[in-house]
Amino acid sequence: MALKKTLKIKPNQLPSTLREKTERWIRSRGLKLPSNPNFKDDELDVPADLTTLNNIQLNNLMNRITILADYIETELARASIDELDAETAYEIYTAKLYLTIKAKNKKMAVSVDDKAVKLQNDFNVASAKVKLLKAMVNSRDKQYKALSRDQTRRQHQLEKAKSY
Repeated sequence: MALKKTLKIKPNQLPSTLREKTERWIRSRGLKLPSNPNFKDDELDVPADLTTLNNIQLNNLMNRITILADYIETELARASIDELDAETAYEIYTAKLYLTIKAKNKKMAVSVDDKAVKLQNDFNVASAKVKLLKAMVNSRDKQYKALSRDQTRRQHQLEKAKSY
């Protein structure tokens, strides 16, 4: 309560994470972030042999993959923002710690500081999430490209059949 009075800030204006600030900015521009489509696993299965799908199934699968890719890319952006937030928190804390440490080996002293270790771990977790989400984005991109190539192949076959 004292913090609110001292800073003269309304409760909904208290400092928040970088992600919250960024998402608030997006919404203030009238934009909507994709939500989790909650597809069942079997709704996203891409068969090894795409010819087993009829045209409607192919188009529906491409649509679901696109919707999921949009969501994953948004989650990747969120994770990247969280990573930046975690890195900044770690860098600021360790910089302040360096200024207060009188030991000869400051790097060693920082490496055993409990809060520095926690902040470094938070940053590592955030970085790992980014890497995993990037892999998921790449995987969905490859799936979409395979589906698109098959769709194009089918269109060429249809055009070829019409010309005869």
